Amino acid sequence: MPLISWQGLQERLFEVPLGAGNYGALQVSDSRLYYLERARGENVKAELKSIAIDNKELKPELFAGELQEYALSGDRKKIYFRKFKEKDSGNMFIVDAAKNAPSDTSKSLVRIADWSIVLHPKEEWQQIFQDAWRMHRDYLFDAKMRGADWPPSRASTQACWSASATARN
Repeated sequence: MPLISWQGLQERLFEVPLGAGNYGALQVSDSRLYYLERARGENVKAELKSIAIDNKELKPELFAGELQEYALSGDRKKIYFRKFKEKDSGNMFIVDAAKNAPSDTSKSLVRIADWSIVLHPKEEWQQIFQDAWRMHRDYLFDAKMRGADWPPSRASTQACWSASATARN
C-alpha cells in the first residue's frame, strides 16, 4: 500500500490562510488545527494557537501562551503542554483538546513530585548494551566486516563490557 494515495489528492488538500510566520509542531484533532507560533529571536516563548476546521472564517485562537512544548494525545482528545519557566523545567498540564485551554488549569497539573520511579541500573545497562550492539550490527558498514560472525562477536564484547560495568559499580 502506498504511503500517499495520489488519487483525489487535490480534493483533500487544504490551504491554511495564515500570513508568513514562524510556525511549527502542526497537529490536527477531529475539529481543530493546533500549532506553535514563535517570534524571532533567542529564548522566545511559544504560543499554542488553534484554528477550527469548519470551512468558515479561519481565525486563529490563542490556546495557551508561554509554552516550551505541546503534544496531542494519540486519540486526539487531550493536549499535553509544558509552560515556560526560567529556572526549572516548567509545569506540565493535560487538558481537553478544545478552542483554548481552561482558565483554571490547577486540576490539570501533572504532579511529578508525587511520582516514584524504580530504577534497576544493572538491567538498564544491559538494555543499553543490547540496543547499541543491534544498531552497530544492523547499520554499521565496513567492507572488512562482511561475513562477520556476529553472535560470537556479541558474546565476547558483552563479556568485556559486563566485566567493566561490574568494576564501575
